[in-house]
Amino acid sequence: MIDYHLHTRFSPDGRQTLDEMCRAARAAGIGQVAVTDHVDSPDPRFVGTIFTIANPQAYIESIDEARRRYPDIMIVRGLELGYTPSGWEEALRLRERIRPEFVIGSLHLAEGLDPYEARYFEGVTRQEAYRRYLIALRDAVPHMAGVCDTLGHLTYVTKFTPYEDGALDWDEEPELIDAILRAALAAGLALEINTSGYRRLGAPLPGLSIVRRFRELGGEFVTLGSDAHGAAHVGHRIRDAAQLARQAGMRYMLVVREDGPTPIPLP
Repeated sequence: MIDYHLHTRFSPDGRQTLDEMCRAARAAGIGQVAVTDHVDSPDPRFVGTIFTIANPQAYIESIDEARRRYPDIMIVRGLELGYTPSGWEEALRLRERIRPEFVIGSLHLAEGLDPYEARYFEGVTRQEAYRRYLIALRDAVPHMAGVCDTLGHLTYVTKFTPYEDGALDWDEEPELIDAILRAALAAGLALEINTSGYRRLGAPLPGLSIVRRFRELGGEFVTLGSDAHGAAHVGHRIRDAAQLARQAGMRYMLVVREDGPTPIPLP
């Protein structure tokens, strides 16, 4: 099994060291992990918390050292690139310095607000809050072509939702979601099934209906990640995500090999 979305203390919100991450992966029976710490370069128009890797060389060296210490685990040097309009070029420059083997493309800000913050949902309806994020994601995805391998947590806007019916299904916003999925396919991206949603919503990000629609539109590959920021969540419900992918008609997931991200059959 794999977990291809993990954060360590190189992310400002990370709560685990690389050692703690590797020990947790071993305990969970996870044989491959991708360290994907945040690179959300600052955009001066946006107010909120912006994440980045302050010391790229230390990041590289720490992952190399973890590989020596844990030879039984395949450790991939990755990144999570968060799109911001005026910060994207800076993020790409940092990507070149780190030389990742695997990159998640994601979006955390819509109209200057992060759905992590309660104020994102103030004064708007559920539909307005979700549409605002989906529109921003639709516009962000084309910028990920050629620099990212997978589209991370498509329904991130639901992760911290205040609504009782928080999960977002395809049939609620079919045109917008189709536009995002088609843009991801045009950009050559896989679709991440992010299991952090299970912890709050009872379903991953995105859920079954959107993964199934990705397959209907021609999507072939998924990636699986827990988005763990602490050791307790490493590998969390990865097997359930793989089962959901198969239920949606998917057959392959991406893993990193010597020649780059490579599709292999879902477990």
